Amino acid sequence: MHIDHARRTTMDRRRSCLARATALAAITAAALLAAVPASASPAAAFTSTTANIHRFVGIQTQVGHTFTAAELNAIGAQNDIVVALPIQVNKYGPALRAVNPAIRFYVYQNGMLAGADQANAFPSSWYLYSASGAKIQSKSNKNYLMNPLSTAVSGGDGGWPAYVAHRCADKMAQAPLASGCFLDQMSSAGNTDFVTSLPVDPRTGKLFTMTNYMNAVNIVGNAAAAKAPIIGNSYESGNRYYVNSDSIVDQSQMGVFEAEHWMGATQPRDAQTLSKWKMDVQMLLDSQAHGHGVLANFEDMSTNLSQWQAFNVATMLLGNNGHVWIQFESSASGGPQAWQLDTPLMNAPIGTPTETFTTTGQYLLGGVYQRTFTNGRVLVNPSSSTVTVNLGATMTTPTGTKVSSLTMAPYTGAVLLG
Repeated sequence: MHIDHARRTTMDRRRSCLARATALAAITAAALLAAVPASASPAAAFTSTTANIHRFVGIQTQVGHTFTAAELNAIGAQNDIVVALPIQVNKYGPALRAVNPAIRFYVYQNGMLAGADQANAFPSSWYLYSASGAKIQSKSNKNYLMNPLSTAVSGGDGGWPAYVAHRCADKMAQAPLASGCFLDQMSSAGNTDFVTSLPVDPRTGKLFTMTNYMNAVNIVGNAAAAKAPIIGNSYESGNRYYVNSDSIVDQSQMGVFEAEHWMGATQPRDAQTLSKWKMDVQMLLDSQAHGHGVLANFEDMSTNLSQWQAFNVATMLLGNNGHVWIQFESSASGGPQAWQLDTPLMNAPIGTPTETFTTTGQYLLGGVYQRTFTNGRVLVNPSSSTVTVNLGATMTTPTGTKVSSLTMAPYTGAVLLG
């Protein structure tokens, strides 16, 4: 993409002014954590996503589904990362690796909860308890919340963190093609209404503070990270990253974190609330600044899929500084899976960023959020108003339409080439 010098000077001047005006209000990584040195970056073990659009997919919930050759070809061609059970890695891994030799598999393990059938499988000190002394379960599937501070020896494992690390190593041994483990529930969920009761901190006899709970979660993550590269289902959303202290996992040695409900899982969605949308982008920026990557998952909008796909992909590209992957699919019953939404947009050869800022607000230009790349530009309108943007050049949509201006309806995004 080529931008004339006069326009570039104007853009730089406007962004410089905006940066100064928003610096005090912006959520920055430095305000939360001390940066991880680049040489110690836990994300270094993962493939770079600097150029173009990179995807991931989880198939661990589809254990009863037999994937066809066509599905495997699609999954392999589209994704860098596949989360799966060991049996799935062994069954489908060779075919996926034949399509994409660079694909990486991460075996599933629950990091903070034992199974619903494991109420008495471990020492009593391995479980977390409510103020009334009851074991705590997830409301959705009745799994048991476990104690990251436990150290009692059982089955050769000195506490729950050692057990999780051991299970991770075992599952990788069962699936030799696996590159690491995916740890579920490594987030603030265990200290919210996701579970039947809030947990008591066994050190104090009082309810966990969120900070202390997330620091305890890191004990489990670090134990597993000592064995293999780890993806943790930790962020959920930008709102939880900042408000619920999910950002504390940025202090751990887990390399990449899934934001399972990126853009929000309930109405009104984060995508439709400007302040929360900005937090979702800022979370990507801050996480990478602290040496970690993000799996940005969106599967909660069952209508207007093309609109929301463009909105999410363009938003992700605003925040991708080299370690962000995206998954987009419908949440409707029987709706299309991620690999069935392989549109020209998802394969747009946008190239690499030519500008990188530290706050979401610095990308605001002409009433929308814009970022330039070597082969194009992304634009996002996260507001409730329609905005017309003069592009200053003729560009091409992923489907081949030539445009020199865009009228962007509320909550829309665009990836343009040229």
